[in-house]
Amino acid sequence: MKHTTRKTTPEAKRETLRRRQVRAIKTLVK
Repeated sequence: MKHTTRKTTPEAKRETLRRRQVRAIKTLVK
């Protein structure tokens, strides 16, 4: 699966940060 052209917009950065936070929270919960 190829990801759409990478975007350097703030939206993409925000999504990445959110994903990181979710992952960290999951690890903590676990």
